[in-house]
Amino acid sequence: MRVLPLFLISILFSFHSLVASAAVDSIALNHTEVFVSGSIVVKGMGLPPGDATLLDSQKKALSLRAAYVMALRAAVEAVDGVLVSGTTTVKDASILSEKVKVSISSFVRGAEVVSEQYDEESGIATVNISVPLTGIAGLATTLQPNVGSGNLNEPFFRPQRSLKAGNNGYDGLILDVRGLGFKPAIVNRVLTKESEVVFAPSMITNIPMEKSGSIGYTDNPRQASEMLSELGSRQIVTIRPSGLSGSTDVILTKSDALLVYGSDKKSGFLKRGRIVFVLGPR
Repeated sequence: MRVLPLFLISILFSFHSLVASAAVDSIALNHTEVFVSGSIVVKGMGLPPGDATLLDSQKKALSLRAAYVMALRAAVEAVDGVLVSGTTTVKDASILSEKVKVSISSFVRGAEVVSEQYDEESGIATVNISVPLTGIAGLATTLQPNVGSGNLNEPFFRPQRSLKAGNNGYDGLILDVRGLGFKPAIVNRVLTKESEVVFAPSMITNIPMEKSGSIGYTDNPRQASEMLSELGSRQIVTIRPSGLSGSTDVILTKSDALLVYGSDKKSGFLKRGRIVFVLGPR
């Protein structure tokens, strides 16, 4: 199990005269790290009011509450920076869609507290919260119904024939995008060089999405096979895309697109979301 990346945000939140003051540092997300780990972990720090009449227990409770509030603020900023597709971020999508904005607000409020600490000497409290990106409860699964699957004008790949190799019935796909400059996002698609859609997250049916979430990400080819095996895949094919469209969509050669299409016609693995991207440097 990888150690989750921790985006440390040093924030002090003080209740002087019951007025809150805070500063939130900007967060530069490493999309590869957070999608591989599956979560964004952020930290908030808080101080109690400068009230000498407060009991030690009250100071602790107020400090922890302040730290939690600041961690939530940090989580919102971190989530805002996640890519939806292309160069569009979650923040951009929230501005354009009230549904997305409401979904994000509700989603972040449900973030899990993974640790909290209180230093009695300084009165400083620290709260770490985790925001899941992938999996059943992940941001990708939550947002995909509201953000679509990219350019709706682009046709789906529907060839008149498929490669005979597709008759092997592959039921899981590993896309090795290492070194291509690929960026994981809420919507990552698989296209032909003619911009025909071989796969988009909207193709995943509700039941697989509810059981395992959307597609997977890792930086380890062996783990990619293990992830698909856990989903029930037995015949797994690894493909190296020929390039990218933008930074979040991959392009397959015609023969590879035919192979994926033919295999899917037999096993239906695309609608089950049995795709894993292998990320990182080559």
